[in-house]
Amino acid sequence: VVLVLFVVLQRRNAALEFGAGRRVALEGEQRRLRALIGASHDLIVVIDAEGRISWASPSVATFLGIPEDEVVGFVPTDVLHPEDLPDVAVTLAALRSGAASPVRVECRIRPGGDAADDRWVEIVASNAIREPGIGGLIRQNGALQSRRHLIHERFHHALGFG
Repeated sequence: VVLVLFVVLQRRNAALEFGAGRRVALEGEQRRLRALIGASHDLIVVIDAEGRISWASPSVATFLGIPEDEVVGFVPTDVLHPEDLPDVAVTLAALRSGAASPVRVECRIRPGGDAADDRWVEIVASNAIREPGIGGLIRQNGALQSRRHLIHERFHHALGFG
């Protein structure tokens, strides 16, 4: 009986040590992932079924001008250029209803609400509504301003305007 109890206790301790080791490894991976996402200039958001942000990467403050602690519940279409809103809405609705994932769309955002603040971005969105722990659309926004500016500059130069 003592030997059996000793073996059971040894196995339990080994399982606890293994569990503690897994927890430490998981915490390390979580810190690593937070650091990688935090260092990215692209914005990553999760949009819930109501179209509101349920999670955002730290770059939300620089990308949209919204403090990170105020972004949950924000409706990201509120910062889209009015002319681009219909295309983006159709694309995201198609994604929600089962279109192939991911989808890409280029549009302008107006983070300050002023036309002078307009910036071109590329949105890449994937449907993760059925993914445990996500339950929404994953949307990554990347700046296109410099590429668009270069194309515009080359076009005007080719026409003899610059």
